[in-house]
Formats: sequence, structure tokens, C-alpha cells
Amino acid sequence: MARLQARREEIETADGQTFAYTSGMISSGRRVDDVTVSPKFAFQYGYAEMRAKVPQGQGLWSAFWRLPVDHQSRPEIDIMEILGHAPDTVEMHLHYNDAAGKKQRQGAEWTSADLSTDWHVFAVDWQPDQVIWYVDVIECWRVTESAAIPAEPMYLIDNLAVGGDWPGAPDAQTPFPSTLLIDYIRVWQR
Repeated sequence: MARLQARREEIETADGQTFAYTSGMISSGRRVDDVTVSPKFAFQYGYAEMRAKVPQGQGLWSAFWRLPVDHQSRPEIDIMEILGHAPDTVEMHLHYNDAAGKKQRQGAEWTSADLSTDWHVFAVDWQPDQVIWYVDVIECWRVTESAAIPAEPMYLIDNLAVGGDWPGAPDAQTPFPSTLLIDYIRVWQR
């Protein structure tokens, strides 16, 4: 089992920046920005799932997503994003560049009971002609627009972030430490 933990602790980075929180991330990408180094694990097309228990709290941001092995920001498949102040909503996104190179994004939300109270399985089935998102084996969203579907190897990322523009800053009620528990991450290919 993996535990990605967010803590209220000041840290100074190598370039002198100071941050009030630390958090965790795991990645199957490469350890360095040198694109000649192979990622630890990447694949093109297949079914990826994660069984996890997400934390609740303002300013927390759990995510399970994919990026291309060339370290570009697009395409990106967000399998699940859950903001700690809205633990009943799974955000699913697909970011890509259209034929003209313009940045595009499609997204959907799936609402359920509070997902922070139990374990759940978040998955995506990525095929050449469609991408399908699931929560606990329930189909939540589907994209079939061929121009939007990534056609290159991608690696997996799972993280627990703190703050930022989207979830906003933590507040006095945000519990620290907070932990994103991961039972497993699995990938199947046809």
C-alpha cells in the first residue's frame, strides 16, 4: 500500500523558494527531464485502474492521471481528480492539441456519495477509437472524437497536492497530515 501524505511543514527548495506544505507523488515516468532516458513504465492504449481512499479537506487535490513520455503538457488524460472540499465529485478531463495546434479540453463530472469515507476504484479504458472513464466499474464518461484521443505512449502519475488556483488554499479545518491511500494501480493491455 502506498501513502501519499500532505503535511503542514515549511520547506525551502533548492532554488530558494519557500512553501508552507509538503505532499506526495508517484510516477512511472523518467526520473530526469532527459527524454533520452526511458520512462520507468509507459504504454499506449490499455485499461488502467487505481483503488484508493481520498482525503477530505479544503485545499487538498487528489489526482490519478497520464502524460506523454516526451514531457509535453498535452495530451493529458485525467483519470480522476477529487478536490478535498468536494469529495462527492470526480472530475475527469482530456487535454489535447487540435489539428491547428490549439489547446483544447473536454471534461465531465460524476457525483456520488462522499468518496472520502471508503475505498473506490478509478479507471480509464484508453483505446484508439475511444476513452472511457469508470468509478467502481460504473461508466461515467466517454470520448469518441478521434482528434481528441491520444495516440502516443504515456506514463502514469498519482499525487496529492495542496493549494493552487483550483482547490484554493487550505483553511483552519483542513486536517494535517492528510493521506491519499493507494491499495494498488494496475494496467492491462490487449
